[in-house]
Amino acid sequence: MKKKWTIKLLVLTGFIVAVLFLALLSGIVWDSMMTSMKVNSEEDHSNAVLLATEKISSSMALAIAAHRGYMLNGDQESLLQRDAALEALDASVASLADLVQDDLELQAYLQQLQTIIPEKIDMMKQGPSRQGSERLANVKSSNASSAQLQEIFSRITTYENQRHHRLDQEKRAGIRRTQISAAMLVSSLAILLTGLYLLINHHLRRDELRMELEKSEALLRQVLELMPVGVVVIGPDRSLSMANPAAHEIMGTSPGDKLQLPWLKAWDIGTGESITQDKSSIVRALEHGEVTLNQEVEIMRANDGQRRILRTSAMPLRDNQQKILGAITVSLDVTDLKRTEKALQAAHDAMEARVAMRTRELVVANAQLKSQIEERRRAEDTLRQTQNILTIAQRTAHVGSWEINLVTQEAQWSDEFFRICGLEPGSIKLSIPAGFDLIHPEDRRRISAAVNAAVEARREYSETLRVVRPDGTIRHVLLQGEPVPSGYAPPTILIGSMLDITEQKQNEEMLRQLAVHQEVIKEEERKRIAREIHDEMGQNLLALRIDVSMLHARTAKSHPKLHHKVETVLNNIDNTIKSVRAIINNLRPVVLDLGLYASLQWQIEEFQRRTGIVCELFAKADELDRCLTEEQTTTLFRILQESLTNVARHANAGNVNIALDRKGSQLFMRIADDGVGMYPGDRRKSKSFGLLGIRERISAIGGQMTVESIVGQGTVLVLSVPLNTQATDEPEPPHRLQA
Repeated sequence: MKKKWTIKLLVLTGFIVAVLFLALLSGIVWDSMMTSMKVNSEEDHSNAVLLATEKISSSMALAIAAHRGYMLNGDQESLLQRDAALEALDASVASLADLVQDDLELQAYLQQLQTIIPEKIDMMKQGPSRQGSERLANVKSSNASSAQLQEIFSRITTYENQRHHRLDQEKRAGIRRTQISAAMLVSSLAILLTGLYLLINHHLRRDELRMELEKSEALLRQVLELMPVGVVVIGPDRSLSMANPAAHEIMGTSPGDKLQLPWLKAWDIGTGESITQDKSSIVRALEHGEVTLNQEVEIMRANDGQRRILRTSAMPLRDNQQKILGAITVSLDVTDLKRTEKALQAAHDAMEARVAMRTRELVVANAQLKSQIEERRRAEDTLRQTQNILTIAQRTAHVGSWEINLVTQEAQWSDEFFRICGLEPGSIKLSIPAGFDLIHPEDRRRISAAVNAAVEARREYSETLRVVRPDGTIRHVLLQGEPVPSGYAPPTILIGSMLDITEQKQNEEMLRQLAVHQEVIKEEERKRIAREIHDEMGQNLLALRIDVSMLHARTAKSHPKLHHKVETVLNNIDNTIKSVRAIINNLRPVVLDLGLYASLQWQIEEFQRRTGIVCELFAKADELDRCLTEEQTTTLFRILQESLTNVARHANAGNVNIALDRKGSQLFMRIADDGVGMYPGDRRKSKSFGLLGIRERISAIGGQMTVESIVGQGTVLVLSVPLNTQATDEPEPPHRLQA
């Protein structure tokens, strides 16, 4: 209560002092304001004096000027101006007289003005002189009095300016004194308030420390009461200062007992000797400052005489000057622990005996285990060699193996799998997304659909795809896999292999290009042979027929037998010419030069004539011969020839429909028959080169081919060819279809 009152008193004192300081500061400010107002009043008075002086000077100057005009000219207007200026002069002198009543020096200047001004006014009021000498004397006298007036005006102005300067200095000094006083008062107030704050904070901090100390003491008492370890503290007179409940429980005493050393009988565990009071660890700590740690002693409890084994530690209690104030001992009852140690020792001895027996058994088992380990090591060596052989085989064959977990999305790749993907083994974290990132974007959806379908159907799958390496190169691979059976549950593990078929693809592409090149050469050679036959043999046969015809005409009457023989020769020549024309058409039909529609129509008519099979063409003739190159026109014609040949040989059909239609930038050609159809294995026969040749031909011009066939219902061949949509209606090349 006393401390709280002290804090309140300090706060009240600080408030009173602050109020006094504020009052003093207000007084200083008030005095400064009064001084400033007084100085401002004197400045206004001085300004009024200067203004009155200026008015007197200006009025006098105006009156003198008007008087001079009157004296020189004698006009009434100048006289009126002079009188008005004199009236203003009298008013200004009267005003100045009112302002200088309290200033003796200014009154002296005013008296001089009141003496000079009337004299000058009297001279002005005299009439104009007609004689030149008198006029000159009046002017000189007027100039002298004007000089005196100017001197008086100058003195008044100087006097007022000096007063202004003095008042300005007084104002600045007053402001400076006010600022210094206010700063000193504020600084003193700040120092005083800071001191009060520190003093109050010190009192509050001391109260907080006292409360913290009380809390710590209460917590310590609770800890000591709950500790299972006995704690005893003695004072410098060896009297008991404090003992926790655990200490009373160990000693067999009650908290209310007054104990004095020695309060128990004790014996040393190691020697069995009785421990006297002076030899006890707590007394040695109190008397000699010794520290004892983990000393084991046996005591006899006071209440029941039981012997207990204690593990005690003792140390002195010192103040800041290292003076011993008492001693503390901490005791732990280890009687049950010792009994447990004896039981454990007995169990340990029994265990040692059993261990020795088991050791002998383990020696025998160890020998057997070594034999098994050796066999396992040999098996591991064999497995490692097999793995190395498999790795070498995979590297040689460019085959990588893999395994994925559909649940955890984890994956395992062989080293060759990494190398096929252009990666160092173990260079990336393996997962299903990481594998899909290596697949070409155009192949990902197809591969994902194939894998999902294989998992749902629980079957193997095989797909070709493109792998994009980190350096941007593309590898073609054959991906094969199958789900691992897991009973009735859906498969979660997939295993498989990946074969690098890039070289095979390159070889296939090279073979395809060679085949295309061969077809181009073959077509060019056919064209050349047909042209040479037409140009050479055709011309020769035509010339020969003309000669024979002439001979036939000349021998009609003169040589009947020769005429008959020549007629036979002429028929043979005609048949030869027909054969040559057929050969030329077979090599390269001349009708190709007329466009695709005419070529297809001619081929269909020839096919119907030879086979008797009804064949129809559905196409728009005016749209077929644009946007197609000569190569595309020839290829489509040859494909139709090959298709009709296959129909005649194998289909046993009665009708064939050929339709050409343009959709966007693609030209579609559909060849359908109503024959026996194809069995699934017919396309893979070793001697089935017809479809393979058609596929190679259409691929050479950037097209695609699909075959649909149902046994007993016929076969449909669909071809698609990209059109050159930027082509115009130029005459060359002539065979173009509009897509």
